[in-house]
Amino acid sequence: MNGPLRKETPGSSLKRRTLCIMRIIASSALLVLFVAMPALSGEKPGPSAEPGSNEGMAVYAKILLPVKAPARGGDFAVESWIARKLRKRGVTEFRAVTGWVVLAAKGEAVTHLWDATLDGKRCGCPVTGRVSERSADGRLHVSLSGWSPFGADVKGNSLAAGIGCRRMAVVDTGRVDGMEFYVALFVGPNKERTGTIESQDSD
Repeated sequence: MNGPLRKETPGSSLKRRTLCIMRIIASSALLVLFVAMPALSGEKPGPSAEPGSNEGMAVYAKILLPVKAPARGGDFAVESWIARKLRKRGVTEFRAVTGWVVLAAKGEAVTHLWDATLDGKRCGCPVTGRVSERSADGRLHVSLSGWSPFGADVKGNSLAAGIGCRRMAVVDTGRVDGMEFYVALFVGPNKERTGTIESQDSD
């Protein structure tokens, strides 16, 4: 048989409510600490995969030649930022011979960028490329080969590892018939290896 019920005093009721409130505050503090732990440890959100992999960012390349585009227009667009960079180098006529092509990651088979034909005519050697490394300072280095049977020295083939970063590389020793080649490089989101990306034309 149960004993007589104890009458709750105002003091005991206040004490019980205070304990409940303290438990709620303690639980909330633990939750906040759990959520904030990555930031406190210096961990940054975002993809950590190798550039060019199926996750995170990828490097895209577009090859351009300093030749006059056909009257009907070229097969591939030349973005305004590319045109500005070429004009600053004194190049007044230019034509894109490829669209944006995603480059393979380090350790993968190279990407075939261009078959070195222009309007059905051979124009040097086929061009291949890949992301060769990511340096300690966070820059992406791109390896580009082809153009000439003796190889080519490409300058400006590294760029910052960030979505939207871009660079114009110059093939300064792989000339064919006195022609100089250019490669526009762009870092964008990986489009699941579709091989193409929408043109980025903002400043």
